[in-house]
Amino acid sequence: MADQQLPNDAGATPAASHPRARANVWQDRFLEEYARLGNVTFAARLAGVDPSTVRAARARQVGFAVRMKAAEYGYCDRIRLEIHRRAVEGVEKPVFGTVIDANGNRVTGRVGEVREYSDRMLELEAKARMPEEYGERLRIDVASEARRIARELGATPEEEEAAVAEAERILQRRREESRRRV
Repeated sequence: MADQQLPNDAGATPAASHPRARANVWQDRFLEEYARLGNVTFAARLAGVDPSTVRAARARQVGFAVRMKAAEYGYCDRIRLEIHRRAVEGVEKPVFGTVIDANGNRVTGRVGEVREYSDRMLELEAKARMPEEYGERLRIDVASEARRIARELGATPEEEEAAVAEAERILQRRREESRRRV
């Protein structure tokens, strides 16, 4: 009797019904679906758990949060590949029409294919990879704006210059972060 493992009500052995073992099962399934779908709610449902369970686990377990971020990156990579495919490789689309067959009969149906490319997907790819050439351009004179705001707040000339310096540091940091993301 000591060698036998009796199944529990879920049909699992007692070792597999341990809470940590159950968490690993749903977490692995969730992460697989999340990497595929990129949607917490749908991935959670496919893993058999409520989305709030996923969010709670992400908040409590650093390891799970890291694995979840890795799955998200995997999903983003799939999006990048699809953008590239549609923009650069193109997509085969069927062409329908009417032709005359060898017996002289008119036949309507699929007569061929045409490869279509997405200008919009190419634009997105260019903006992401070459933002200096194709990115959105918004010009703001940071120094003038910082001075204007500082004056409105009644700042001294020294405080104005300190505000300008801080605004320029923030802008430079954001530019560096943006370059690292691309």
